[in-house]
Amino acid sequence: MRRRAGATVPVRVGVPDLILTGELLPVVVDVEADRPPAVRIQIVAEGEPGRIVASRTPRIRDGHLDTSFAWLAPGAYEVRVTGLGTGSPVSPVTAPVLVWPPEPVPAPAPVRREFT
Repeated sequence: MRRRAGATVPVRVGVPDLILTGELLPVVVDVEADRPPAVRIQIVAEGEPGRIVASRTPRIRDGHLDTSFAWLAPGAYEVRVTGLGTGSPVSPVTAPVLVWPPEPVPAPAPVRREFT
């Protein structure tokens, strides 16, 4: 059986460029199709291409989905949005994200107490 290559489905992905450690990473996906196919969202550690930190397949409603990921350690990541299989019409999209550690809060100066 021979299958014809179908048209690809355009996907738009929105993520912030930078978040602080402890903040949620919001991911917004828009799929331009009358019947949007399922998508997989993966968070991959940069420098370690095979290390998937988080993955989910949220439901798309009316061509749109909002989701978020928590507990990302400081570092660089790549958000990957793909279809659910090799024959998926979804055009893969990637977006970089940096998780930055918050500035340390300086310790208060020690209080000197003198007793006489």
